[in-house]
Amino acid sequence: MPVSLKDYQKVNDFLEKNGVEIVLYGSLGVSVYLGNFKEFNDIDLVVNKEWLSDKWSELIGIMKQNGFELVDQEKHEFINNDGVGVSFLENENYAGVKVDSGEIKVKTLSKEDFLEVYKRESLKRNKESDRYIIRELEKRLQL
Repeated sequence: MPVSLKDYQKVNDFLEKNGVEIVLYGSLGVSVYLGNFKEFNDIDLVVNKEWLSDKWSELIGIMKQNGFELVDQEKHEFINNDGVGVSFLENENYAGVKVDSGEIKVKTLSKEDFLEVYKRESLKRNKESDRYIIRELEKRLQL
């Protein structure tokens, strides 16, 4: 099922209430800058590494209390009955910036950080969608 920033907001709200600080990552995060350039399949979130190690069982519990089931332990992926998928990655020192995306406030990477991430990932994956994101971010940064 396609996901949106409204889905992110719902997830962010319950995680924030439970003390889990997140930064929106992936293509849904980039959409804050580029708009809805494709259909988004899941919500990628970066969290402090303790949530993926020492506090992993606590995070699983928080997600379950809010209707999400763990579907892939290794990839830290969850899904709810509406088909909203959420995956967690370890934060690589991205502080995140707060961006006002219409009526939704989002904490995500800066344009510069996204550009760095997508350039690095494009070397591994060679996907046209990555090249599109790089071109569009470079335009917005006037590089």
